[in-house]
Amino acid sequence: MSLYDIKPWFLRRLRRFEDALVARRVSPDTLTFAAVGVSVAAGGFIAAGGLLDRPLLWLMVAPLVLVRLALNALDGSVARRTRSARPFGAALNEIGDRMSDAATVGATAFVAKPALALGALASCYLASSTGVLSMALIGPLCSRSVRRQARSPARPCLSPAYSLRSSPVLP
Repeated sequence: MSLYDIKPWFLRRLRRFEDALVARRVSPDTLTFAAVGVSVAAGGFIAAGGLLDRPLLWLMVAPLVLVRLALNALDGSVARRTRSARPFGAALNEIGDRMSDAATVGATAFVAKPALALGALASCYLASSTGVLSMALIGPLCSRSVRRQARSPARPCLSPAYSLRSSPVLP
């Protein structure tokens, strides 16, 4: 089982929340900002637990991270469902994700060695940058899971050479 197997299950569980958000006309950008706020709160509990020597505060981190994951999934699904998805929203989502990473992972510097926290944060940014770069070079068709692509061999993005050759970014 992979993360790509869990995501559809997770999104099905969030469907009622998505229905309510769409009915109330909540903007996907609002969900993105809320996800950043929840991540800052999680980072605050990480830092406070370390600074105050109160590790019980860390029990708040897991539920907050779960809420952040839900908000992160909902912003995209609400945008698609309301046909309000746009490039600015995608960029805002990416920036919000990086701010969320900085808040939660960066806060571990108050608990672990700062160099270790910085290395973890750099790894997050490297992984994210690689994903964004691949989207820019190959396009959104390839953002689906490898397993789904393997079931559909007619997709041109299965071949990285073809995708790069046909990319408008590269000469």
